[in-house]
Amino acid sequence: MCLSPNEWEETSTLLRGNAHYAGFQHDTTIILQFRIKRQEKNNVLVLSKRADFPPKLKSLGFQSVNLMKLRNRANFTLVWLIVIAFGVLVTSISHTAILDPETVEVAYLFDEGKGTVAKDISGNGRDGEISGAKYTKGVFGTCLDYDGKDDNLIVSGYAGIGGTDPRTTVFWFKAGDTREHSWVKWGPNLTGEKYYVRAHLRGAECNLRIEVAGGQNYGADDVCDKEWHHMAVVFPKGSDAVKDHDLYVDGKLQSKEGNDQAMDTNAKDQEVNMGDFLAHHQFMFGLFDEVAIFNVDLTEKQIKAIMDNGLQAALGVDPQGKLATSWGMLKKY
Repeated sequence: MCLSPNEWEETSTLLRGNAHYAGFQHDTTIILQFRIKRQEKNNVLVLSKRADFPPKLKSLGFQSVNLMKLRNRANFTLVWLIVIAFGVLVTSISHTAILDPETVEVAYLFDEGKGTVAKDISGNGRDGEISGAKYTKGVFGTCLDYDGKDDNLIVSGYAGIGGTDPRTTVFWFKAGDTREHSWVKWGPNLTGEKYYVRAHLRGAECNLRIEVAGGQNYGADDVCDKEWHHMAVVFPKGSDAVKDHDLYVDGKLQSKEGNDQAMDTNAKDQEVNMGDFLAHHQFMFGLFDEVAIFNVDLTEKQIKAIMDNGLQAALGVDPQGKLATSWGMLKKY
């Protein structure tokens, strides 16, 4: 069954104090929610260990499932999920795409709603310093609204991934106009050393682009149409040049255009910036949500799982922003 956003908020209010995006704990009742992109749908599974299942939840359409009966079903085809905090074995969905928490370098949900600090949920303590950008409604929760003039976020003390080590950068973006948006950048402006994820202008459109000074790789889908788009830039293990990158827009693998260039990314001299044009291009203008850098090359299925369900569910974080479990994204394919 599914809950509308209003019903989800009503349920969240009902269970206030024990709520987070990945699930709820209400006395002896476990409620897990697997979020669908843009909050249009929410797949919910409720497991109860008591007879007096909260009537308010019943009125919202939740179903109570007895755990003992669930364990005894011989033909049960769902995947087991360990809920560590309560020691309860529950069931989930028919396919898993696991994200190892150790592969996350930095990740921001932008759900603080106020202030100038973006909380890093990776557990690495790489909180971001927000300059100018304001909070507004995002794809999941809230996001940052960049004015295109001077707004920026700096990941203090973190200069990205270097050399030819594998990496993946993911984020949501809704353009305010068509320009050379600066999304995620690090490294000095030297051939092969800089690492700029930004927009490539093509007439009245723009495309996802990665460049390294002396070389670039960009796709074909327009991401400046003032609609939300999920983007992913993947540098696979064993690669050594900019055109080895795989680019994804809304889960779709892009074609490759541009000039190739060997890479040796500098991860010492320039902290990661999200918004500032740095050496070239323009400040980001638009809405920016759910950004993360991984130190591995994520698969297409993992990227789609992040897109459909959100980073919080993908990384299994608890309400305090700490990684709760190595079991990550759970999604039915």
